[in-house]
Amino acid sequence: MKRSTFTYFICASLFLLIIAGGIFIFSDVIYNYFASVQHSYTADNDDLKEKQDLSHHYLSLNERLQKGDLENGRKIFRQCALCHTSGRDNSNRVLGPTLWEIVNRPFADAKDFTYSRVLRENSNKKWDFPTLDRYLQSPRKAFPGTTMSFRGIKNDQDRADLLLYLRSLSDHPVPLPPDNEDAKQN
Repeated sequence: MKRSTFTYFICASLFLLIIAGGIFIFSDVIYNYFASVQHSYTADNDDLKEKQDLSHHYLSLNERLQKGDLENGRKIFRQCALCHTSGRDNSNRVLGPTLWEIVNRPFADAKDFTYSRVLRENSNKKWDFPTLDRYLQSPRKAFPGTTMSFRGIKNDQDRADLLLYLRSLSDHPVPLPPDNEDAKQN
């Protein structure tokens, strides 16, 4: 191999590495969400003068889904649409499979899409609401080794809103899980 060809090959390889690294960093910048707002109040009572923090008040996934906002979920999905399609007759994109009927679909089930090894190894599991919630919070923490470069959605209610929208991507949407109060009564 000539020296100039070798130099050209090295330069092209370095250029591709820089581009790949830039895409990886840029995708993290695009999906960077602000941390959840911490709410607190001060009780104006002689018996209770200290500041009380409401950040410990945690809504369950069922409660968040019950009070969810489908339109907000549709807006949040715009970020997903960079890599995924959502229509019934849409094909997969290069970077992501179609999300039509994703709720309760088995892992790694979309035809003509090459999934990461970790999702193929878990193909006996389904994308139920809790699993999708955990995955959308941080794909890399939920399934280490996933090829999805999405950083995650930190806001709990935004994730629930997105789950409501993903649930709507079906001819027969999956029922919402029962509310905790209803489940206790049955």
